[in-house]
Amino acid sequence: MDRLELLQSSGLIAQETCLKAKKVEIECIQRFGNSEKTEMFITHYALALERHQKGEIIPGLQKEAVAEIYSHPDLEACRQFLDELELLSGSDLSSIEEEFILIHLLNLINEKNNK
Repeated sequence: MDRLELLQSSGLIAQETCLKAKKVEIECIQRFGNSEKTEMFITHYALALERHQKGEIIPGLQKEAVAEIYSHPDLEACRQFLDELELLSGSDLSSIEEEFILIHLLNLINEKNNK
């Protein structure tokens, strides 16, 4: 049983969310490879999708963290990939969720660039 199926079987995400997240997982593995950081990203993305489906709102990041995201040189590449993932999953995340997801994408890009 993979992480997404485990999240679904434990009731943390719905089947619809699991199916959407599996599409995202395939794209992420193709782009970044199968690593612990990729799996962590998929888990966070699936939970963000579920919160979006349920209309749940999470607290935002601190100003310093947001400033660091928006000044990062790989931000545009991350934003483009996030747009692709949102099209693929058929979900537009809130700006707060996007900021958290962008952090994880920046980590994935940094890991890929440092290999």
